[in-house]
Amino acid sequence: MLKTIAQFRIRQIGRFWTIVFDVDGVLTDGSFLYSESGKVLKRFGPHDSEGAQILSQRHDIKFISADVRGEEITRRRVADMGFELSIQSASERVEFIKQIKSFGVPVAFIGDSTSDIPALVTADFSMCPSSANNYVKRKVDYVLSTKGGAGVVEEVARLFCSNHYR
Repeated sequence: MLKTIAQFRIRQIGRFWTIVFDVDGVLTDGSFLYSESGKVLKRFGPHDSEGAQILSQRHDIKFISADVRGEEITRRRVADMGFELSIQSASERVEFIKQIKSFGVPVAFIGDSTSDIPALVTADFSMCPSSANNYVKRKVDYVLSTKGGAGVVEEVARLFCSNHYR
């Protein structure tokens, strides 16, 4: 029922969207693996690439991260999916969303942490993975059934491009 309501609201707001994904905790499970030389690995889910490709056929897709130390790891994964990564602080994300909205394009934002809340509440439609903390879950329009790093992009694709999955 909630999924149907979310799909209805998405269609009501607009047919073409800019969909912005925070990376850490959304495309990843939020864990960082360190060695003595620093952050060396992040765990990404296997299903997001296909979902991103499906979404990009109908919508503008953006991937953003505030993680400067793990930027190269993240940039490589996003590039492997065929997209570009933008490094943005929490305040820059809000301005980025406002700029897109100023052109009349609705924005969906997917984030998982309290630092994402300003962007989540600025977006026209906000979502978080089921692994987000409870405070974030109370702030978003829709809580996805998928955990971060386990196919969040694919689930978002099912919401926005439901005809593709029939």
